[in-house]
Amino acid sequence: MLRHFARNAMLGIVLGIVLAACSPTVRADAAADDMADIRSVVEGQAAAISQGDAARAFARASPDIQARFKTPGAFMRMVEVGYAQLIRPQSFHILAVEADGDRAAVRAEVVARDGRIFQALYPLIRQPDGQWRIDGCYLKPAPGRAL
Repeated sequence: MLRHFARNAMLGIVLGIVLAACSPTVRADAAADDMADIRSVVEGQAAAISQGDAARAFARASPDIQARFKTPGAFMRMVEVGYAQLIRPQSFHILAVEADGDRAAVRAEVVARDGRIFQALYPLIRQPDGQWRIDGCYLKPAPGRAL
């Protein structure tokens, strides 16, 4: 239980740091196209995970994440164990997209199958080819339950 509490506390700290790194409003250097691309990458991965499409979900992960898990199957097993709330949730809604140069963060609300609500934070990194890739996901329980 202490380990679970420490993990949630750490996620809260990470969430705060990443959101503090991005301004509360979209910075001038973040083009509208970037914002749409960033949103599309996260929505695409969320849809792929929900549909069990490991290859499509893995393709949206950063090279560091891909190197850590090596295969789409290993990536999906990690999601199943550590991020089960993302598998066929009741709903997934992006709340905010923020970018600063080659870094971005997406905040989303996830309503898990059991009705529990979670805040999800996705840090993203722009790759040398200009594509945005997800560099992690932090889930934090939110107050309340879905009806």
